[in-house]
Amino acid sequence: MYYKNKDFLNFLYHAQGFTMREIAKMCDCSRQTIWKWMRRLGVQTRTVEESQRLERTRIKMREAHKGKYHTEETRKKMRKAFKNRKAYLHKEASEMRKETEKIKEGHFECSGC
Repeated sequence: MYYKNKDFLNFLYHAQGFTMREIAKMCDCSRQTIWKWMRRLGVQTRTVEESQRLERTRIKMREAHKGKYHTEETRKKMRKAFKNRKAYLHKEASEMRKETEKIKEGHFECSGC
């Protein structure tokens, strides 16, 4: 249910550069669910040109690494890093949700004041 938080979606989509499909995979839901919540929450999506540029970059990266394989040790490290990243993002979402609840209850403290 983390995908129902506007800050969480903005962070993943814009700051981290994830696609809707990648966010859906992290949240164990469909791409359409992510798209629906982004639309409902008013999260701005990429333009067609931005999406195409991102895809071209990814294709270039795939081609640059074509024929190169990771060792089993490296694969284990990558799996561990991905699991840690997923856990971190869930923690971030939980903290954002708590802050949102504080704001709704009127207990918001401005750290910059």
